[in-house]
Amino acid sequence: LFLTLKKNLNSLIISIDTSCSIGNYVDLAKDISTNIINQYSKLEYAPHNYILISFNNNYAKIIINTRKPNNLIDAIQNLSSCENYTSILGGMYYSSLIEGLIQSEYSSVIYTFTDSAASDSYLKYKARALLRNKHIVIYSFLGQQMKRLLLRKKIDRIDQLDENDDDGNDLPSISGGLTYPITTNDRSVILEFILRRLEWTRLQTLVIFKSNATTITFYVDSSIDELHIDISSTGTITDINQIQLLTPNNSAYPLSTNLINTEHLYMWKILQPSVGAWRLTTSQISQIYNYNVQIQGKSSIVCSSSLQKDMEGNVDSNGYTELTTEPLIDSDLLILTTCENVNFTYANISLINQSGQVIEIYSPLKINQLDIVTKIRVPQQAFRIQTIIQLSDGTRIQRIEKQLISPTMFTIELLNQPYILSIGETIQMNYTLKSSLSEQVNIRLQIRDTLNLIDFNGTDKNLTFTNETSQMDLFTLPANFQQNSISDMIIFTLSTYNSKTNKFSYANDEVALVYFDLNSSSISRTTFYFIFFFYLLVFFL
Repeated sequence: LFLTLKKNLNSLIISIDTSCSIGNYVDLAKDISTNIINQYSKLEYAPHNYILISFNNNYAKIIINTRKPNNLIDAIQNLSSCENYTSILGGMYYSSLIEGLIQSEYSSVIYTFTDSAASDSYLKYKARALLRNKHIVIYSFLGQQMKRLLLRKKIDRIDQLDENDDDGNDLPSISGGLTYPITTNDRSVILEFILRRLEWTRLQTLVIFKSNATTITFYVDSSIDELHIDISSTGTITDINQIQLLTPNNSAYPLSTNLINTEHLYMWKILQPSVGAWRLTTSQISQIYNYNVQIQGKSSIVCSSSLQKDMEGNVDSNGYTELTTEPLIDSDLLILTTCENVNFTYANISLINQSGQVIEIYSPLKINQLDIVTKIRVPQQAFRIQTIIQLSDGTRIQRIEKQLISPTMFTIELLNQPYILSIGETIQMNYTLKSSLSEQVNIRLQIRDTLNLIDFNGTDKNLTFTNETSQMDLFTLPANFQQNSISDMIIFTLSTYNSKTNKFSYANDEVALVYFDLNSSSISRTTFYFIFFFYLLVFFL
């Protein structure tokens, strides 16, 4: 039973801009989307559900959410390519992401197609909270109009776009996905790009960074039978001769072989790569644009790492629990790492910045074959967690987490959640806001939920405190609640006011899960709790 349930626990979400901004790119998006579905539906680990969203400058809406891939294909083919002429304000890009994220399962994939700026940037961090909570990866394909807009660096609109810029705030980069322009001639390459990401259970990330010049060493182990190297950019990649790849015997790998590419994406697939230390140099590429580099290997050895915090009073045997918000700068946290299908003798955990450079290397606090626990001090810059373990024969195995972690000066801790309540019931939501600053701070707290049960516009609170403050709000499941949903997500977003820009700047967010006991009259609360935790057990096994 458990193995059967594990096979279909993610979603495939496709979001297409139909605002008439992308012209014949809608046909390209339809063609690519149909091929995506055909390939995913053949997998042993096929998606649990298939979701299609269309958006324009007025709205974003779910067209279909189905268990049958052919139904999604039909919906895509029937999609209007020009629902509404785009305005200068752009399209409802983030609204479309939120619609998909609400409906999606955990560890899912979203493919988006657009050629216009996002007009709803105020929803960006609601999308970000859901993205992090559900561990979603986003791949955004842009038309040429959007490419020109990005390269012109229109500052008044660029912060509304989910594009690859130096601030690291675009959602594909945070999720470990990619954003790059496509043309109507790119069909075959894009399909290959997607095909290489289908076997997500075996594809392990070794390297991921964004830079215009770097040299990086990475380790390939004997479990890797295919090595995938992808280099992409918003700007045109003109000369791969300026890229150098050295194999473990220090010989140059011929980059003209095993290559397929577009103007913005170069991909290599190396079969049975040599075991040992490889070195990639991109320092000779043009300094104008940043390049996204992702190196992945098909492997049976799976490692995963997550941030953990100490639990007060050590209420369980481990004494720590997963951190579900962005970490507080200079705080002390733990990293829990697990590696499957391997026996190792040594490990180190590193924090890697967006440019692929090492911030800090840590030795584990506790290490055994079940898990590795490492104590860290949270840095000021964004980072990913890298694991390198060593076998008894000296072989090194390298893995890195896709998702980017962005430390902040402010954080929120939710207490006693997830919440479970019956129709007509009201619960208290207790939480603590913390600051890494020693002086008094002013914070805006916005509370929204995905079903708009709190209020369509949510709740806003302006708080002033030093170090930390404890707060409480109420949440009610209305007595006349008649929706089919059995759960909700409440998003707490922190922001600070910037007097120079006269705008609020995002600081952090957290998501509280709410589960509805809609049959409280027929089953006891104890039984409901048992069912709920049994579901969690099945999900995580």
